[in-house]
Amino acid sequence: MQIATHFWSPSRRSLVLLALLAATATGCAAECGNGEVEDGEQCDDGNKNDNDGCLNTCRVATCGDGKVQEGKEACDDGNTDDDDECLS
Repeated sequence: MQIATHFWSPSRRSLVLLALLAATATGCAAECGNGEVEDGEQCDDGNKNDNDGCLNTCRVATCGDGKVQEGKEACDDGNTDDDDECLS
């Protein structure tokens, strides 16, 4: 039990937290919009165009996502309801 207590002492926890913060600040964490597909991203085209195949949230565009995909959709109202003016 003393080993675990010593390992996770307040100073050790501070060092671990600082290391995690440093990794995030230096770009080691996934960054949506940098043009590189990283952990947790479906796509990353590196642009701010939400009307292409990759949304600004680094998710693949789909019918019903509320974003009109150029050349593929005439409308996208964010739902899959076929009883409104925009069919899914």
